[in-house]
Amino acid sequence: ASAGERKYLARARGWPHARTYAVCGHRRRDGGQLVAPLHAQVREDTREAQQKVALAKCDAMSGISRETCVSSAKAAARAESGVLYLVSTPIGNLGDMSHRAVEVLSSAALVIAEDTRHSGLLLKHFEIKKPFVSYHEHNEAARTAELVERLARGENVALITDAGTPGLSDPGLRLIRECISRELPFTIVPGPSAIPTALLGSGFSTEKFSFRGFLPVKSGRRERELRIAAEREETTLFFESPYRLLKTLQVCITIMPERQLCIARELTKKFEEFRRGTAAELLAHYE
Repeated sequence: ASAGERKYLARARGWPHARTYAVCGHRRRDGGQLVAPLHAQVREDTREAQQKVALAKCDAMSGISRETCVSSAKAAARAESGVLYLVSTPIGNLGDMSHRAVEVLSSAALVIAEDTRHSGLLLKHFEIKKPFVSYHEHNEAARTAELVERLARGENVALITDAGTPGLSDPGLRLIRECISRELPFTIVPGPSAIPTALLGSGFSTEKFSFRGFLPVKSGRRERELRIAAEREETTLFFESPYRLLKTLQVCITIMPERQLCIARELTKKFEEFRRGTAAELLAHYE
């Protein structure tokens, strides 16, 4: 942090420890979670100072409640911010890409994706040329701080995942929570999702169902998760890697030998498949 930034921070908040704070460069909250760089904090402090001035003026005026002033001040701050768009993308068939999704990606100042190589093919197909950065489990914490800063600066940011809707067993939830915490606007651009597609294609009950994300990699935890599912009456959905499918079916033979299962794969593609049967029947087919 520059000397000017440190002085500015001290002046904005009047903190005696502004120098130490500035040298750290980042603020941490909730057990060390990275939140925002120093200059984002300076801008936040400036916004708070402006809100205080507005409230002071409101207090001097008759006929205007303090609650109205608070609401107006916050609305003005949000109006200066950019918008985070969580954009659903096809889970296999490019024809499922919505017109709105293309419009949002084309107009965003920045596109962030779980795998830039994979999503780069999608953007190329729709002739979208935008600045492109990665956002995955290994850089999610640091990247969230950077993205929040850009949103606060007024830039519109679009988040996509490899397939389907961001935040569902994919990166994105941390960024959503940070936007909620800082009252930054965000919106969902709905579209394809493997979860309802697999559920409807299975033919199993849709009155009550539970989505449990990816099955654990470790065998002990995977078995516990499957035992819990076997005790439920409602339909339970899991994501599973094709490389672990046979091992999972072997466990299911022991835990739920009579229960009807459905393997949903290649969804929305040419060779889409919904194969139903007991665990033993499915294992015999895929071995």
